[in-house]
Amino acid sequence: MHAAKYAFAFTVLLAQQAMPDERPRGSSIDSASSEAAPHLANNVLTFEKDVRPIFKANCFQCHGEEPELSGGLDLRLVRLMRAGGDSGAAIGAGPATGDVGNSLLWERVESDEMPPGSKKLSHDEKQTIIDWLSAGATTARAEPADPNEAKFTEEELGHWSFQPVAEVSLPELHTTEFSNSDPTPLDRFIADRLLSEGLSFSTPADRATLLRRLNFDLHGLPPSLEELADFMADDSADAYERVVDRLLASPQYGVHWARHWLDVVGYAESDGNLTNDQPRPHAWYYRDYVVKSLNDDKPYDQFLVEQLAGDELLEGPPDRNNTEHVSLIAATGFLRMAPDITQTDNTLMDRNQAVADVLNVVGSAVLGLSVGCAQCHDHRYDPITIDDYYRLRAVFDPAFPLHQWKPPRERLLDLTDDITREQSTAIEAQAVAMQQDISQRRREHCRGIQNREIEQAPEELRAQLRIAVDTKPEEQTPEQKQLLTNDPVDRTHFRESIELIEYDMPTYRAFEAEEAKVAEIRKTKPLERLLMTVDESREAIPESRVFFRGNPESPTRAIEAGELTVLTNARSHVAIPSLAEETPRTTGRRLAYARQLTDGTHPLVARVIVNRVWMHHFGQGLVTTPGDFGLNGDLPSHPQLLDWLASDFVAGQWSLKRLHKQILMSRTYQQSTEPPQKRCEMRFWRYVDSCREQPLPWVLCDELGGR
Repeated sequence: MHAAKYAFAFTVLLAQQAMPDERPRGSSIDSASSEAAPHLANNVLTFEKDVRPIFKANCFQCHGEEPELSGGLDLRLVRLMRAGGDSGAAIGAGPATGDVGNSLLWERVESDEMPPGSKKLSHDEKQTIIDWLSAGATTARAEPADPNEAKFTEEELGHWSFQPVAEVSLPELHTTEFSNSDPTPLDRFIADRLLSEGLSFSTPADRATLLRRLNFDLHGLPPSLEELADFMADDSADAYERVVDRLLASPQYGVHWARHWLDVVGYAESDGNLTNDQPRPHAWYYRDYVVKSLNDDKPYDQFLVEQLAGDELLEGPPDRNNTEHVSLIAATGFLRMAPDITQTDNTLMDRNQAVADVLNVVGSAVLGLSVGCAQCHDHRYDPITIDDYYRLRAVFDPAFPLHQWKPPRERLLDLTDDITREQSTAIEAQAVAMQQDISQRRREHCRGIQNREIEQAPEELRAQLRIAVDTKPEEQTPEQKQLLTNDPVDRTHFRESIELIEYDMPTYRAFEAEEAKVAEIRKTKPLERLLMTVDESREAIPESRVFFRGNPESPTRAIEAGELTVLTNARSHVAIPSLAEETPRTTGRRLAYARQLTDGTHPLVARVIVNRVWMHHFGQGLVTTPGDFGLNGDLPSHPQLLDWLASDFVAGQWSLKRLHKQILMSRTYQQSTEPPQKRCEMRFWRYVDSCREQPLPWVLCDELGGR
């Protein structure tokens, strides 16, 4: 972790210590429970907030989700627990009895009888349950009459990341720190947090450190001695900014930052079969698409649309001579990067797993959610049902038809352009001509050896031998075969290689060297352009169904394509048609989905990508779980800054280079790792011990403390 990472990590540490209720001050995430009952202000445990998540993750599958409840007990509502199941009431009947000893539910939990299986509740989870029961099994609000109406709580649906990106005003600063310059918007948020904690920015890093920091962050390489000398000698006011612009404009920027995206999407040059892995020799076309897109500063919304539905952007069949068509098809390699072992193991379960892995990539990379958890049952943490999962899967089903499946090699699309084909044809013609000449001379040489051997046979057999060796093996009579078996001359019948090896090794080696030259000429042929892509057609549209417990051999009810319900609550125009008119060759579902992801109103897409960029510049994101913005992920350390960055990113035409420059030009990024001023040393050391509990390396405390 370099200097900027230490400096920002310290501000995060302070922010985390300032959150006794695990929520950053000023965050909209508090709004979900703002209307709760008065007792919530007194930190009384409630079923919805504290206990239900435990039951949902460990108990609902048997006691709530299945049509037939195990033991007749439904744990989805407190009143249903009091009503009980086949064994009687699970908890006391009174609203505040606090009689834990008579709780059947507690007896089963305490004894580890429930939940069944090897996974048991942790000590903390058990403590939460017993504390809740002891306090009277309190609910946050009146419960609905129908348990199905309580599928999700207000707390779950009100989770911060499912809400629209907030319109955030820049903080007003009352400090002299920026007397010589105007603070960047980013610095305003960081300074506001620091001021609230009685702190200020560290001193700026020295010029050599800044140049090294920039080079590693943007190129992954240190600066050259010449670059360092030039920068140190440049006293102009915009020297630093010009270095930022130069590094962003360099092709090495795309190479380095493509690695981050390729890691997220699981880029691999093999299919992923542990026992019989198969290479993906053409995966690099997708890699190069990503590199070029980043270097061109392709808007992130366009970048996503092309990867999800590049083939559906074409009005007709792909034109192999159209570089834009080739780029759009190469982009869809995104949907082929997940593991796929169906080249060698092509069962229905293997196919289904390949599709599930694609959805996992889309969920984690684009949405920042673990959608795959809902493949077999309702998500154990996030408000995502199994129906939600298969609605999302229905978007991609036409491109991944389980019953008209094509293994990876059959999905390759040849888009080799005409010029390349002509070059390959010319080189092949040259190689063929050379090979024909070699073969002709070798046959003549072998015929000479054959004649020599026949002449050494008894005179009365020579004529019969000539007829026999000139007759095709399948047309030889039994007498001819017997004759050739008795005479070694049969080994010379059109077996030039064997003949030459046995009778004339020097000539064999000479012909072998000539054939090696033919092979070298063939190697000069330009590569065919075989692209990994999706193959979707309106002629074979599979019916999308929910699979019982994720088993493709047990399809149940039919389902229509759609976005996750929780992400549509505060949005409009999110419908995904079964068949779109504008894509006559395909269903258009992926294109419709990609466009609603990037319409600027999605609560997650912009937040997720700006958080990833921030993470790679500072060592950790504003949300430290970049692939999980759900209930099981971490809360943002600076929620207002995250939303401001997300909304400004969209307003700035989704430009990643612009986002980089905003961060790199900030004082936050340009800080040194020197400890804060003396007046805050006592404050800092109060937090040193807590470093061990934070998701930060212990070396951070050593560095900031000057040890």
